[in-house]
Amino acid sequence: MVSAWGFCLMPDSDNRRIRKTLTGNFPPNPRADYVELAVTTPFSFLRGASDASELAETAHSLGYDTLGIADLNTMAGVVRIHAEGRKANLRPLIGCRLRLTTGEEFLAYPRNRAAYGRLCTLLTKGKRHDSDGQWQAKGICDISLADLVAHSEDVQLIVLPNERLSARLPELVRRLPGLGHIAVSYL
Repeated sequence: MVSAWGFCLMPDSDNRRIRKTLTGNFPPNPRADYVELAVTTPFSFLRGASDASELAETAHSLGYDTLGIADLNTMAGVVRIHAEGRKANLRPLIGCRLRLTTGEEFLAYPRNRAAYGRLCTLLTKGKRHDSDGQWQAKGICDISLADLVAHSEDVQLIVLPNERLSARLPELVRRLPGLGHIAVSYL
């Protein structure tokens, strides 16, 4: 299209993505024996592809009553999964996947509102400052074990295995003394 002044106008519909949302009736599922904890959304770049409505619909169709969201070093996907999960009669477990600068990874689920705030503060610190305290490069999130220790009160952690975990597990348990509930998951 060209305006009266000769400028080219962009069509109104360019770059608009229609957000999917659930419709219909989703009767509550009975309590499931299994809960998927490590679900990622498109907010985990190159890790998650299904949007919140697709995740909630699939979880409901598989008989789940709960779904755990865990995007990598971000809480960006939690709002949509919470809204779509509620429509599908799912209880969303809101959390994230934390990758430390030393390579360890945890699934982190806050147990209450204050812990949610601490987890968000931890993510903000990691995105704002690198491990030397300098302004952080965009797209990077540096979280040290000391940072996690300082922000982990009432946050349920599940340490994910990697090739160095068996050597580091005693230190992780020692440094996170209030977290005797650390479990090893084989994802």
